[in-house]
Amino acid sequence: MPGFKFDGFVGATLVTNSRKLAGQDHRCSDNFHFHSIKQGKNIRWEIEGGDSANITFDVKEDISGRTDPTIYKSLKNGDINALPKGDSIYIANVKQNGSEIAKNYSLKITVSVV
Repeated sequence: MPGFKFDGFVGATLVTNSRKLAGQDHRCSDNFHFHSIKQGKNIRWEIEGGDSANITFDVKEDISGRTDPTIYKSLKNGDINALPKGDSIYIANVKQNGSEIAKNYSLKITVSVV
């Protein structure tokens, strides 16, 4: 049986809601991390779904018992920044044209190393 190597991923696709999850102030997705993607690289965020040119979102880190810090604010399709290194990262505050999105649907956010 062949072995598998998972430390060389250069991208991942996340699925998030267009609206905040029930009972949440900011959170639109479950937690995720990027440990399997090569560290020390910049990444590009690409959005599928809705009018991706007018969608923005924040990236936060889930810190138990404390206020969750915002890692990146108002990201948009095509933005590039450093790979988040936290263990519990999530998508928050998804907006379209600067306002909360009225209809709930799934957005795909592809993260790729650049």
